[in-house]
Amino acid sequence: MNESTQQSGRGLLLLWAIASSLLALASTAMLLFFFVRAAPSSPSNLGAGAAPFLASQEDAVAGRYKWTEGNEVHGVITLLPDHSFIPPSGQQARVHQWEIGRDALLVIFASGVQRFTSIESPGVFISAKRDGRIVRMEKEP
Repeated sequence: MNESTQQSGRGLLLLWAIASSLLALASTAMLLFFFVRAAPSSPSNLGAGAAPFLASQEDAVAGRYKWTEGNEVHGVITLLPDHSFIPPSGQQARVHQWEIGRDALLVIFASGVQRFTSIESPGVFISAKRDGRIVRMEKEP
């Protein structure tokens, strides 16, 4: 190879290195921009919108609720501060527990879990059964 061909190859290699470095730098800057923009700006945002159940205080959730399935009132369920509960039947068992998750209030019975995924208003939790019936837990005053 002659010297002009070698210099031309080196020039192209240098041009390629500069262009790819600039492209990598621009891509990284865009990635950081979109990542920072998508992140929640403060912890208070977690309670509203995306995760309303995280904003619920456990002591505010505990209490007596009217339990309704469809148009039928099943009675009163009492969520206790220790995360156990007394079901509408009145027969408390060790397996009866409730928990607040990021996106739901879970009421755990011996026969299964009722997952309340919507907060209609403060103290009113909504769920849906597999058969389409709406389950509603409304806090009593």
